[in-house]
Amino acid sequence: MNKSKVKEIKKIMNYEGHPQQKRLLRRFKKSYVRLSEAEKIEVIKDLKAAFEAKEEK
Repeated sequence: MNKSKVKEIKKIMNYEGHPQQKRLLRRFKKSYVRLSEAEKIEVIKDLKAAFEAKEEK
């Protein structure tokens, strides 16, 4: 995972450096690396949708 993807993911999840967010990001990075290119694009879209829905509530 390159630096630009990490920045994009942090922006999506409004990363502030809390311990819970650090754990979530670490887990996400490990699972993201194992995915195929098509799956990576889909996961980013799903992540955006999930956090947008969470912010609306």
